Amino acid sequence: MFVVPPKSSFGSCDRGSVAITFGLILGVLMLFVGLAVDIARLNYVRTHMQSTLDAASLAAAKLLDTQTATAAEVQAMAAAYFQANIKNERLHGATITNFTATPDFTTGTVKATVDIDLPMYFARAGNSIKSTVFKPASASTYKTLRLEVAMALDVTGSMNDPSADGMPKIQALKTVAKEFIDELYSHNPQPGFVRVGLLPWSNSINVGPYANVVAGYGSDDCVVDRPGAAAFTDAPPSWAAPISRGSSAMNPWYSCPSATPMPLQDLRDLGLRSAFKSSIDGLRASGGTAGHIGAAWGWYMLSPNWSNVWGTYAARPYADNVQKIIILLTDGMFNTAYNNGGGALVSPESTDPAVAGSSPNQALNICTNIKAAAPAGQAITIYTIGFTTPPEAEAMLKACGGAANFYAADNASQLRASFADIVSRLTNLRVAS
Repeated sequence: MFVVPPKSSFGSCDRGSVAITFGLILGVLMLFVGLAVDIARLNYVRTHMQSTLDAASLAAAKLLDTQTATAAEVQAMAAAYFQANIKNERLHGATITNFTATPDFTTGTVKATVDIDLPMYFARAGNSIKSTVFKPASASTYKTLRLEVAMALDVTGSMNDPSADGMPKIQALKTVAKEFIDELYSHNPQPGFVRVGLLPWSNSINVGPYANVVAGYGSDDCVVDRPGAAAFTDAPPSWAAPISRGSSAMNPWYSCPSATPMPLQDLRDLGLRSAFKSSIDGLRASGGTAGHIGAAWGWYMLSPNWSNVWGTYAARPYADNVQKIIILLTDGMFNTAYNNGGGALVSPESTDPAVAGSSPNQALNICTNIKAAAPAGQAITIYTIGFTTPPEAEAMLKACGGAANFYAADNASQLRASFADIVSRLTNLRVAS
């Protein structure tokens, strides 16, 4: 019987070709994995070099902000900081050269750059890229905000009345105002960086030794609101833009408080800080409520246009690293006025903001112009505090500084919380990288 032999399996064996194909694919896969490792190394080095540069430029910018450092000192600080941090980094074989730090004293900025050459291990094996060269850069601006705060405080007769907790409002104000000074100082400002002025007001403002400078001779040292075109401006006092003396002929409720202003004081100075708190302790409450005059003099104290009046205590120019603050505190309706910008004052005792020349009407005009006096980002901020004020007064205070900057307090605890929140909003540091 003829038997058909089985089909040979020799020609159909493909195990060898599969192995060859797998080897080729494995090689390609390993190359891609290697490239992924190179890319991961590159990203790691790039990220960490950038953060190291950022830290070095910022450290140098802090030194530049002292306003006494030389360019060489700033560059040395940046280099030292960069080298110290590089020691703690995994460089993955990277070569680092040409570190530079360039200070710009005009803008307060330090720009740092460096050259990085990172070998590509797997890309090199694939006859591709042998190394990657890149040049990260960082620019940091460090400006400690200079604070200038004018505390325009109501010392009218009603401040002798008790608040909701039974404590006389004037006593609560003294306690909390001194705590405010201590809290500002607790942030350890550099000399000259936090300056605070005191402006007690009631029916008028007793400007003490500045009276003859701003208003000429008078029977007392008190001044009232301004007449004429300068009524709602911070124009420096002159014969063309006078500050008025007050009298009972202008308003039968005229009086002159005993407390005098204390121009901007450096809180870093212990003696000045103590003198400031002593002035607060000396406040006495009497008279009516010419709050628009308090707002105006808060502006005058912070305005660089008044440098000839305040002399060594003059405010700095408007700038993006000077934060100017008016704190206007009152316990009642504004009810005493004298002038109407040169026009006829129909009702000097009106509390209606709609009545031209009334104290609240003048206050709102002044507040509007205060907030518009400087470019955006440099404007004076007005915080208003109503200490047991009626709703009508609260509405006027909100319109003056803005609803977000208004605080209502009915007792010493709430008054303390108001000042504490203001401190928390006054940041002492701004960094832009």
